[in-house]
Amino acid sequence: MLRFAVNHMTVAKASYQTLLDTAVRCGCVGVEVRNDLANQDLANQDLADQLFDGISPAQAGQMATDAGLRILAVAEVKAFNRFSDDVMQQVQSLAATATACGAEGISFIPANDGADSGAGTATVELTRALKEILPVLAENNLIGFIEPLGFRTASLRNKADAVEAIEAADGAGQFKIIHDTFHHHLAANDESNLCGDKAAFYPEHTGVVHISGVTDQQLQLHELADEHRIHVDADDRLGNVQQLIALIAGGYKGPISVEAFAPSVHNAPDPVALLTQSFNYLESNTNAVSA
Repeated sequence: MLRFAVNHMTVAKASYQTLLDTAVRCGCVGVEVRNDLANQDLANQDLADQLFDGISPAQAGQMATDAGLRILAVAEVKAFNRFSDDVMQQVQSLAATATACGAEGISFIPANDGADSGAGTATVELTRALKEILPVLAENNLIGFIEPLGFRTASLRNKADAVEAIEAADGAGQFKIIHDTFHHHLAANDESNLCGDKAAFYPEHTGVVHISGVTDQQLQLHELADEHRIHVDADDRLGNVQQLIALIAGGYKGPISVEAFAPSVHNAPDPVALLTQSFNYLESNTNAVSA
């Protein structure tokens, strides 16, 4: 049986309490919260207020526990691989919040500005960043979830490069990869992406799987963007079912979290129905390996 979760982005207009209620109604194991969905009335407040609608992290964590849910990750530290004092401050702040609410980890997103650091330099920079961040995670008993992005402008596109850096930083016990089905499809099928093993799966290094679907058949691969990401159904062109089968066959048993960015999803009048329909589709089509 698949262990589903809900990333707050999927119900971006919902309060923290509604996020929890939605996850419970859909039979999920947990949620992911984000620091980029701030209530505008709280935009100038501290990080915890932005994450939990003004609720203290400790209370927010208790709410999740009372609902039978895990807080899988607190997101996110952006451009973490361009390490600086500012990045370290963000890591420390997010780690403190994650610890206070009982989250299992924090998410790290690579720079996505199209800048080219030069051959070999990007991995060196990534490894250095992981070495700097590692003690903060260890001190707080947190997992660092690293999410390669499939966009051509991203500075970390391949899971192979992330694994190489994790091992070089001796961080295998503290860092895990987020396998995002959208970004995996983009990186694995883009001929311009020549570094690393583009199509590789690393179930043993994977801590969370993000799922979303794309059904628009007219768009070229390089035209796909977050705004096209909806719930996974039979018309999905990203191969979500095949990707999940490969991960599960390789031994992955962790959470599968829905991360849909499309406005049509955010504006849906009945998000629970959409989530349940998608979950049922995925469950039935991966049943042979997930049972």
